[in-house]
Amino acid sequence: ITETANDLRAQHGAHYFSELALTRAKELGFHSEFESIRTVGEAEYLKKHGAQLWAVDADVHKRYERVVERKSETDQVSFEKFKADEQREWDNQDPAKQNLKAVIAMADHVFTNNGTQEELFAQVEAALKTIK
Repeated sequence: ITETANDLRAQHGAHYFSELALTRAKELGFHSEFESIRTVGEAEYLKKHGAQLWAVDADVHKRYERVVERKSETDQVSFEKFKADEQREWDNQDPAKQNLKAVIAMADHVFTNNGTQEELFAQVEAALKTIK
């Protein structure tokens, strides 16, 4: 899936999926929320069009623990493979490819999700209060 998405971005521009989603949301008259923005091109396009970018991150051990708890077939990987897979998405100079490090740096708000849902929700509530 990642390869196909990267190919489509390479063909149609680094912002391809963000443009499609935002255009469709505007056509329908919806205020929208997009998740899993992983490329600089997508993040730049959304911010250029007035979006707030929020990032949620957690310690690698906590993320792996949560993946294991999901018990999905695709999540049954070793910790080493999990880290290697994440590293591929962490830093890339191509704006059409995954670069979580840069996207997180572009975020208007960054939430640390190492604790409970309630703790994360408290961070989100505090951020919502800052929006005018």
